[in-house]
Amino acid sequence: MSAQQPTNTHYDIIIVGGGMVGLAAALALAPTQLKIGIVEGQAPKPADASPAYDLRVIALNHASVNFFNDLHIWHSIAAKRVSPFDKMFVWADNSPLEFAAADINEPELGFIVENSVIRAALWQTASEHQHIDLLCPLQLTTVKITDQVTVTSDQATLTCDLIIGADGANSWLRQQLEMNLQTRDYQHHALVATVVTEQAHQQTAWQHFLPTGPLAFLPLDDPHHCSIVWSSSPEHIHSLKQADETEFNLALNHAFETKLGHCQVASPRISFPLHKQHLTDYVAPHVAFIGDAAHRIHPLAGQGANLGFMDAKCLAANIQHAIDQKKAYNNLNVLKKYQRERKYYNAKMLAMMDGIKYIFATQSPTLSSLRNCGMETINQTQILKNLFCRQAL
Repeated sequence: MSAQQPTNTHYDIIIVGGGMVGLAAALALAPTQLKIGIVEGQAPKPADASPAYDLRVIALNHASVNFFNDLHIWHSIAAKRVSPFDKMFVWADNSPLEFAAADINEPELGFIVENSVIRAALWQTASEHQHIDLLCPLQLTTVKITDQVTVTSDQATLTCDLIIGADGANSWLRQQLEMNLQTRDYQHHALVATVVTEQAHQQTAWQHFLPTGPLAFLPLDDPHHCSIVWSSSPEHIHSLKQADETEFNLALNHAFETKLGHCQVASPRISFPLHKQHLTDYVAPHVAFIGDAAHRIHPLAGQGANLGFMDAKCLAANIQHAIDQKKAYNNLNVLKKYQRERKYYNAKMLAMMDGIKYIFATQSPTLSSLRNCGMETINQTQILKNLFCRQAL
C-alpha cells in the first residue's frame, strides 16, 4: 500500500487523519477533481496479514454500505471477512426484544466488519487515485489560519484552502484550534475481545442490558466466533481485563446467560474509557470537522462510525454542490450548511443513546417495570417492531 512524502506544497483540501472516516471523505471528494492530501502518522497493515480477528469491529448499517457502494469499495470489503446479521436479540431482566430482517423484507439488518478490513480497502483505493496524495508518515506540529491554512511538520510546510479534521476523538487539529467541545464522562469503560461460542451465533447480534452496563455479542464470519463489547464501571472492566481466562470466561458466561452455550475468550482483551463529546461548531473559516473529531457516542448501538461516514458523505456533497454552482467550496456558508444538516441529526442520536443508557441502567423499580412493560409491548406489536427495525437500518 503506497504512501508518500509531500511533493506538492499546496493542496485544495488537506484531511488530517487517515482513518476510516478521513479516507472515506477523501474518496467522496475525489470526483470534484480537487487536489487532496491526507495527513496520517501510520499506514494500515494489509487486512489479511493475520488470521486473527481485529479486536475492533463495526456494525455497518445500510446507509454506510450504500455509501461504500457509491465509493466503489464495498466489493473489496465484502471479499474479505464480512458477517451479515439478519436478527437482533436484546434483553434486560426477563424482557426480550427480537428483530428480524425478514419482517421488513430486507435480506439483512447490517454487516459486522473489522475496522482493519474497511480501512485497508479505503487506503488501497485512495492510494490509486490521481487526485489523492497519502502523506504518510507525517506528523503535523503547527497550524495557522489566515486567508488560507498553513500546516507544518518536521519534513514540510503545506498550505490548503480547506482543512478537514478527521483525526478522532482526541483530535490534534481540534485542540490546536481550541474549538469548544462539550464533553461528559459516561463513567464507563468498554472491553472488547473475540470469543468462541459453543453454539453457532445464527447471524444474530445479541445484547444483554445488565444493571452495570450492556454486553454485546456481534457475529463474525465464522459461525462460532463473536466480537464482544462489554461496557461497565472502570473498576469492573479493570478486574475483567486482569482476570485469568478461567475467571473471565466464568464472568462472561454468567453475564450472557449462556445464550450460545459455553463461551471462552480467544484473544487479548483491550479496554478504553467512554465519553460523550460534541463540538459546539463543526466548522470555522477554512475548517470542518467530521466523525469522532466532531462527536463521540456511547457504543451501545454501534452507531459511531456510521455517523462519521454520513458526515463525510454530507460534507462532500455540499462541496460538490458549491463547485457545481461555481461558488467557493471553502466558503463558510457552504460549510455551515453541512453543519446544519449533520449537527441536528448527530445531536438527536447522542440524546437517544443517552436516553437508552439511562433507561437500561436505572435502579428505580418503577422505571424498570415501565421499561420492561414497554419492551414487551414493542415485542408483541409488529408495527412498532418494524419501525424500530427500520430506524436501526
